[in-house]
Amino acid sequence: MSRQKSTRKALTTTFVAAMAVGLFLLAGLPAAHGETVAVATPRGGATTAAAADATVSVVNFEFVDDSTGTPVTAVSPGTTVTWVFEQGVHSSTEGASAVFLSTPAVWDSGVILPSDSPNTFSKTFDFPGAFAYYCKVHPDTMKATLIVA
Repeated sequence: MSRQKSTRKALTTTFVAAMAVGLFLLAGLPAAHGETVAVATPRGGATTAAAADATVSVVNFEFVDDSTGTPVTAVSPGTTVTWVFEQGVHSSTEGASAVFLSTPAVWDSGVILPSDSPNTFSKTFDFPGAFAYYCKVHPDTMKATLIVA
């Protein structure tokens, strides 16, 4: 029964992430969550606004995007995401769950303690994609999604 719940939760998380990517791409919301936006200049040329960095707090056994308060972080290519480990022993590891350990992770912070210096992990995302990630210490309960679009 526990395996069914775990599988159902993983499928639900994947479905929600896919829907979020679809809605995000369809909405075309300029300047939301740090996307790059072309800005007209007086001479008719165009400049590009810089992508804002994003912060994810790791607290209360959750990954929480500081700007949205949710486990889904949406950024534009070129954005640096920083995870701040405020409580407990955790990691930020790309992948749907510990089941997929045979596939190399796009990123893996390693286990970080709040007392570590620094107690953060940062990665710059240069290419679009949707990434499920989890905590290696709590793989069944700590999961989130990062969308680069």
